[in-house]
Amino acid sequence: MTTIDSNEVVVDVKNLNVKYGTKRVVKDVSFSVKRGEIIGIFGISV
Repeated sequence: MTTIDSNEVVVDVKNLNVKYGTKRVVKDVSFSVKRGEIIGIFGISV
């Protein structure tokens, strides 16, 4: 039988930076997602 470790990190993002041309839209974002978690990322849209 297979067991699921709910503490297992399946996504690990560190110091994410994103630019579109010269406009910085994401600055130094870090987060982890564990197995079974549901996340949402939102912000303003300009």
